[in-house]
Amino acid sequence: MELLPPVARVGLFESGPVEPDNDPVLHGSSLAIVWLQATPQPPSGHDANQGLREVAWEELAKDHEV
Repeated sequence: MELLPPVARVGLFESGPVEPDNDPVLHGSSLAIVWLQATPQPPSGHDANQGLREVAWEELAKDHEV
């Protein structure tokens, strides 16, 4: 039997707009990510899971008006 890691984490990340035609003063982008991990400590820098460090932001994030 395979077991899932015991800790679920949710992150809401924000950045400048993905679409180059959107004004960076009026627009931003955001992406919510949910992942499972073995420990309760938040991931940071090089200790973060490879999948989290390589998220395809331009493909997955959505632009919105600020």
